[in-house]
Amino acid sequence: MPKTLFLFVKRRLGPGDGLVASTSYKLKWDITYASKIPKKCPHVSHDGGEVIYLKAGGSLVQPRSIQTDSGDAYQLNVDKGHGGVGGPNATVVGNIGLDSPCNPYVASYKKFDKTHTHSQPISTDSFGHLWLLAGIDSQYNFTKNSIYFLQLKITLVPVG
Repeated sequence: MPKTLFLFVKRRLGPGDGLVASTSYKLKWDITYASKIPKKCPHVSHDGGEVIYLKAGGSLVQPRSIQTDSGDAYQLNVDKGHGGVGGPNATVVGNIGLDSPCNPYVASYKKFDKTHTHSQPISTDSFGHLWLLAGIDSQYNFTKNSIYFLQLKITLVPVG
């Protein structure tokens, strides 16, 4: 499996945010971000922004990097899937590539608004806490991968 880089932000929510202990919630994300990564550059051997995936979701445990058993790499301790495939804790919103002409050295940021509902409910712990996470899962290594999260609005709806 090819190595990827997952850059993410996280935030813990709890009773002070209106959450109830031991309750499952559906997560609806309204994400505003800016990207300047082109989708594909014909003169470059890499796929570009087509293989940089925006993901969003949540977890009962704090998302953090942990060292692998072999000790030569780090991985996320929650299941965000791999590349263009999501996992129980983070599902794919889409890729962050631009449709504009390809010039990986001179590109302007473009603003995007995406709405995404995480496919699996996330439960709070016995104290009413859960973790949210959003980030990019990237195999693209030609130039800097950057994204600016301008706004992350999450609506949590109790399930059941």
